[in-house]
Amino acid sequence: MVIPAVLDEATVAECFKHLGRLQGEGRLTGPIVTAPLERDEFLSGLVGDYRLSGLAGCLLRSQPLPFGCTYFVKEPGGHPVGWHQDGHPWRTQLGITEAVTVWIALDAADVHNGGLRVIPGSHTLAAQPLRPTPEGNGVFGAEIDPALVDDTLARQLRLAPGDVAAHHPNLIHGSLANRSARPRRALAVRYRAV
Repeated sequence: MVIPAVLDEATVAECFKHLGRLQGEGRLTGPIVTAPLERDEFLSGLVGDYRLSGLAGCLLRSQPLPFGCTYFVKEPGGHPVGWHQDGHPWRTQLGITEAVTVWIALDAADVHNGGLRVIPGSHTLAAQPLRPTPEGNGVFGAEIDPALVDDTLARQLRLAPGDVAAHHPNLIHGSLANRSARPRRALAVRYRAV
């Protein structure tokens, strides 16, 4: 589900400033920048912003509790992200079964710069374990069994800065390599049902 213009230009600019601070502190690990919510004042405020938490609450039909944030930085030439679901690791490692990812575009995202791709209707598939990708290819180095994915059904999402793509933890999603001269930066906020 794509929801346009959830965050305004000023909030997106604040996200860029925050990302720059984290990168300056050496928290960049390849294309992924992490920041623990409980120790990050900016992210703690952002995840409580009703534009995001209200959306998550509606989708979960419950009081949403944020449990993670990750910036994804796909520079020109950046690697693909293999087809995967978020649900299996969350269930097995964290005990979370009801959740939603709120994926916020900070840059315009499309097929050229490795924007998010989804397999519509795939959220009905049970959460599948991840396996290593051949030769560790891709950002995470893991994917679900390719035999479970009909990529002819893939839908490329086009998002403008501030747009949100919200998805179920079992939705199969991934992205192609960034073949443009533009970066593709995004912030994923994860909420679980209380």
